[in-house]
Amino acid sequence: SCNKVEINEPQIETPSVNVSGDATQFVAYTESATKTALNGLETVWEADDMIDINEVQYITTEGGARAIFTIDQNSYEPDEIPEAPVEPYTAGYPSNLVYDNNNAGTLSFVFSNEHTLTAGEICDDVLAIAYSESDMSLHFKNVVSLIKFRVPAVAEDIKKIRISANEPLAGDIAVNYNDGKPTWAIDGDSFNELVLTPSSGNFVAGD
Repeated sequence: SCNKVEINEPQIETPSVNVSGDATQFVAYTESATKTALNGLETVWEADDMIDINEVQYITTEGGARAIFTIDQNSYEPDEIPEAPVEPYTAGYPSNLVYDNNNAGTLSFVFSNEHTLTAGEICDDVLAIAYSESDMSLHFKNVVSLIKFRVPAVAEDIKKIRISANEPLAGDIAVNYNDGKPTWAIDGDSFNELVLTPSSGNFVAGD
């Protein structure tokens, strides 16, 4: 998935590609070329990634820091394929976590407080938003933050890790693109605790 994480490194400009037409095709970029590696991990688009653009589902068959997205006709019945959205365009990734995308520059995500993790990989449920007044080139910005941790060596098997705070860490959130510096507010249920479980077995000390 298009895993986007925050790393404070010098930004490298990604060449822009102008896409014109009737909004059936968009080009989408990850946030920065400096974020394509995190300890050797790729953070790029993958084939079959899906984004929501003005409540229309788009999909890519490509991979990389830049990918072309087209309307996912398999998401709809043959007689219910929607028309291409009209400008302005608000896009959310991943599309299955978007539940409201009717307001220009603002959309709502449901971000679970329970996640299954694999050692050395970034969780798929990262959130990102893009906005364009008319151009069909979308530059996605991160919404969530990266939490990196190492499992300590203890005598007991570690089957679950809980991370808590005095403020919400997950839930239903309304996100505003805010000129490329996204802001968010609680839009429904919220959780002050994240519950992390391993994809198989136990968390392994040192991973």
